[in-house]
Amino acid sequence: MISAVSFFIFLTSTILHIFVTSAASGPNILFVFVDDLGWSDVGFHGSKIQTPNVDKLAKEGVILDNYYVQPMCSPSRAALMSGKYPIHLGMQHGVIRSESPFGLPLNITTLPQKLKEVGYSTHMVGKWHLGFYNWDSTPTYRGFDTFYGFYNGDEDHYTHVVDDFLDFRDNEEIVRDMNGTYSVNAFTERAEHVVKSHDASDGPLFLYMAFQNVHSPVQAPKQYVDKYSFIDDTIRQTYAGMVDIMDEAVGNITGAFKEAGLWDNTLMIFSTDNGGVPKHGGYDYPLRGRKGTLWEGGIRGVGFVHGKMLSRSGVKSTGLIHVTDWYPTLVNLAGGHLNHEDQPLDGYDVWKTISNGEASPRTEILHNIDIPIFPNELGFAYQGIGLRVGDMKLLMGVPNISYFIPPEEKNSSKVDSLTDLLQDAKDVTTIMSAVSFFIFLASTILHIFVTSAASRPNILFVLVDDLGWSDVGFHGSKIQTPNVDKLAKEGVILDSYYVQPICSPTRGALMSGRYPIHLGMQHGIVHTGCPFGLPLNITTLPQKLKEVGYSTHMIGKWHLGFYNWDSTPTYRGFDTFYGFYNGAEDHYTHVLSHFLDFRDNKEIVRDMNETYSINAFTKRAEHIVKSHDASNGPLFLYMAFQNVHSPVQAPKQYVDKYSFINDTTRRTYAGMVDIMDEAVGNITGAFKEAGLWDNTLMIFSTDNGGVPKNGGYDYPLRGRKDTLWEGGIRGVGFVYGKMLSRTGVKSTGLIHVTDWYPTLVNLAGGHLNHEDQPLDGYDVWKTISNGEASPRTEILHNIDSPSFPDSKLGFAYQGIGLRVGDMKLLMGVPNISYFIPPEEKNFSEVDSWTDLLQDLNDPPVPTINVALYNITADPYEKNDLSKKCPDKLKELQDRLEYYMKGLVPPANKPSDPKARRVARENGAWTPWM
Repeated sequence: MISAVSFFIFLTSTILHIFVTSAASGPNILFVFVDDLGWSDVGFHGSKIQTPNVDKLAKEGVILDNYYVQPMCSPSRAALMSGKYPIHLGMQHGVIRSESPFGLPLNITTLPQKLKEVGYSTHMVGKWHLGFYNWDSTPTYRGFDTFYGFYNGDEDHYTHVVDDFLDFRDNEEIVRDMNGTYSVNAFTERAEHVVKSHDASDGPLFLYMAFQNVHSPVQAPKQYVDKYSFIDDTIRQTYAGMVDIMDEAVGNITGAFKEAGLWDNTLMIFSTDNGGVPKHGGYDYPLRGRKGTLWEGGIRGVGFVHGKMLSRSGVKSTGLIHVTDWYPTLVNLAGGHLNHEDQPLDGYDVWKTISNGEASPRTEILHNIDIPIFPNELGFAYQGIGLRVGDMKLLMGVPNISYFIPPEEKNSSKVDSLTDLLQDAKDVTTIMSAVSFFIFLASTILHIFVTSAASRPNILFVLVDDLGWSDVGFHGSKIQTPNVDKLAKEGVILDSYYVQPICSPTRGALMSGRYPIHLGMQHGIVHTGCPFGLPLNITTLPQKLKEVGYSTHMIGKWHLGFYNWDSTPTYRGFDTFYGFYNGAEDHYTHVLSHFLDFRDNKEIVRDMNETYSINAFTKRAEHIVKSHDASNGPLFLYMAFQNVHSPVQAPKQYVDKYSFINDTTRRTYAGMVDIMDEAVGNITGAFKEAGLWDNTLMIFSTDNGGVPKNGGYDYPLRGRKDTLWEGGIRGVGFVYGKMLSRTGVKSTGLIHVTDWYPTLVNLAGGHLNHEDQPLDGYDVWKTISNGEASPRTEILHNIDSPSFPDSKLGFAYQGIGLRVGDMKLLMGVPNISYFIPPEEKNFSEVDSWTDLLQDLNDPPVPTINVALYNITADPYEKNDLSKKCPDKLKELQDRLEYYMKGLVPPANKPSDPKARRVARENGAWTPWM
C-alpha cells in the first residue's frame, strides 16, 4: 500500500520503463510485396513452379487463407502505407500513371513514418507506384531513410526504362549504370547490403521489399525459364522463371538476415499486391477473375507471416484480414502510438488473430467502390462495387469475367473461353451497361433504404443509476424485480458487460462511443456548477439516429454538462427532454444544493413538488410512446432513471415490502429498486399498447456498480461504485427484442458501454464516419444476437492517476485498469475489501466494510501498486498473479503504454461561482455561460 505521492513516482518510473523496454524490443520487420502474383503461383498453393524458399517459410509460419488486397497495384500499396481504404484516399480508380500529378495524399502519416517515431531504421527497395510528381511524394520524403528502386508501375527488367525514359533511383540520384542487370538481382543485392550493414544501435530494421516481379513485361533470365520447358505456353513458361528467381531472391534476403544475426527477432510478411494476370502468365485458378477485378481471383491475396514471436506456427489462419490491417498491427507490435483522431484507420490490429488464432476483429471488407458516377478521363475500366460482410459478398456493376481454366492444360491464347480473362477489362461487357448500372444502383440504394426504414427497430435504452450487481432477481437478489427478470430471461443476459466506475463517464461513453480518456472525462464526474461536459465536437448517439429518421426522446438524468445551452439534451440530438441536468437531487422536491433541477425541454418544471421522480418520468415516457407517430420514423427513447441513486428515498408501500431486511438503508434501497422495476413494466406495457413492442429493441444497463453505504449490493464482486474492481464496473445488463436470433441465453462475449454507439447506429441503418469521429466501441450485434465471438478483446477501464492535477475538485483517483483477454491489470487502485452479503447484518456493524462505506478521500483509502488477475478464472479478484506471471504483467503494461500516449488530460474545472448566482436568479439550476 502506498500514498498518492509514492504512487505517482511509481507510475512515472513504470511508464518510463515500459517505454524504454518496448522501444528496445520491437521486432525487425521484413515486408515482401510481390507484384501481380497469382493465387496458385506458389508451391504452398499447389503450383508446379518451384518456390522452395517461400514454401518453407510459409509452412513454418502462419499461412493467410482469408487475406485480401486491392485489385490493382497503387491502391494496394496505398492501403498498406496508410491503413485506409482507397475510397478514403481518392485512389479507388485505376493506378498512378507515369505523368499523373497525384499520389498518396501528403497529409497521410505513412507506415514507415510511424515506425521511425519509435526508432526504426526504414529502407525501401523496389517499386514505389504512389506518385512522384513532386519530391515530397517520393519514398525518402514519406518515411524511408533510403530508397533503391523505381517510381512508376513497371519498367523493362533489364534496361529499367518505361515510356522511353529511365526510371531507377538510389535515394534521389538517378542510377545509370545498371543497364543489362535484371531488376530483381539488383534489388536483392541492395537488400542484402542494407541488412548486413544494419547497426542495431540505430533501432530495429524495417525493410520494405517491393519486388518488380512478377509484373510485366514478361522477362526472366534464360536459365530460370528453361527449368519450365514442360509448360506449353511460352508466356507462362517465362512467367514461371520470373516467379522462380523471385523465390531465390527471398532465400538470399532471409539468408542475409540470418548471417547478420537479425533473423530470430525478425517478423516477415509475404504478400501479393493483387491477383495474377492471365495474359502475362499469371494463374488464379480455382478462383474466378483476375487482377483489375473484384472477383476473388483479383483480390484474394497470397500471404503468410513468419517469425519466432508467433505463438503458433505451421497452421493456416482463416481469420478475415485485409492489407489495411498491416498498418495498425505493425505499429502496435513496434510499440508505436495510433492517433485515430489525426488519422482514422480502416485497418484492424490482427496480431492475435494471426499469432494466437483468436477471432478476427474484422467482420467485413469494402473491396472497392469504383462506378460510372465518377468521371473517367484516364481510360481505366470501372471495377464496380465489392463488399464482404461475414460470409457474404456483394458485387455490383463488375465485369463479367469467366471462371478460370488451369493454364497448363493448353496455350492460354487457344482457350476461347478465356477471352475476357486475356483482354483489357474496359473492353469486357459488364454485367450491365454503365447507364443501366447507374439506374440499378440508385434504385437498389433506394430500395435498401426504404426496406431498412420499415424494419429498423424502435430502441428503448434503460439506464439505471447505481444499481448493484446483485440487486436484480436474475442475479439472485431477494428484491422483487419480476418485470426486469422476465425480460432478461426472454432475451440475452450480458454476463461479461462493462461500464465505467461512475456516472458521467459512463454516460459520456454511451453518447459518444469513446473511452473517457479520449473525452477528458476520466476523472470524477461533471460537478454541479462545473463549466465542462461532453465535448461539443462529439456527434452523439441520438444525433446519429436522427440522421436516419429516428424520433429521439430523453427522460431522466443527463449529467453531461449544462454550463451553456449547447451542452443540454435538446441541443445534443434529443427532440425532447424531461428530467434534470445534475447527478442527483431530492426524489420528491427535485432540489439539489438549494435549487430546483427539473426541466421540460428548456422550461423549468415547478409544479411537481412531492411527486416521486420515477413516477413523473414514467408517466412522461408512457405519453411519448403512446403518442408516437410511426410516420415520423422509429422511436429512440433514452430512459435514464434517477433510481437507485442517492438520496435513499422511496414511497412507504414499496419499502414496507422488505421488512425482512435488517438494515434500514438497504430496506429503503430495495423499495427504490422495486419501484424502478414497476416503471419498466409500465413503460414496456405502453410499447405493447401502442403496437410498437414487436419491433422494439430494449437494452437494460446500469451506469456503474452499487454503493454499499446507500444500500447497494455488489456481492460476490469485489469493490463498489467509483472503483475499478469488478464491483464498480461489471454492469448489470441484458438485451431484449424479437429481432434477436437467439433468446433465453447468457452472452459471455466481452462488451463495453462504448459498444452501444456503433451497434445501434449500424442496426438503425446509419453511417459511421471514423474519420470525423473515431470510436473505441465495436459493433457487438452478432455477439449478442448470434453468439459469435466478440470483436472486442480488451477494455481500457480507465486511466485516472495523480499525474493529473485534481484542480481542487476533491475526487478520489480511481487508478488504472486494463483488461486484455482473460487478464486484468490494476495499478494505483484503492484497496477495497471483499464484499459481505448485506442481508446478514446492519451495514454499520460490519467493521471490515470501512473502506466500502466511506468516501475514498475521507480519509484516503490506501492504494495497491500493481495487481494482475485472471478475471475468467477469478472474477472475485482474490488471487493476485502479478508476481507469478511477470510476462503477462509486462504484456499488459506494454499495452497500457499505447493508451497512455493517446489520452486527453482531464477537462474538469472547479465550480464557477456564476453558476450559483444564475441559479439563485432563476430559482433553478440554469446554463450560465
